[in-house]
Amino acid sequence: MSYLPEFFGSKIFSILTLIGLTFSVSFLPNTQEILAKLKPTWWWAVWIGVLKSVALLSLNRVFEFLYFQF
Repeated sequence: MSYLPEFFGSKIFSILTLIGLTFSVSFLPNTQEILAKLKPTWWWAVWIGVLKSVALLSLNRVFEFLYFQF
């Protein structure tokens, strides 16, 4: 098991993470199944439009580069 990386200093956590990910891949719905159930309405269009507007308006902010001195 030397090839298995340690998460948070423990190989047990790595194994539990792999088991959890295997479970989610095997039994949870994939994107095609989720989209088949999705019935978009005009409320969805309004909500997506609001989110898009907020995202576009937030692009004009200026942030300093955090690692400028390095």
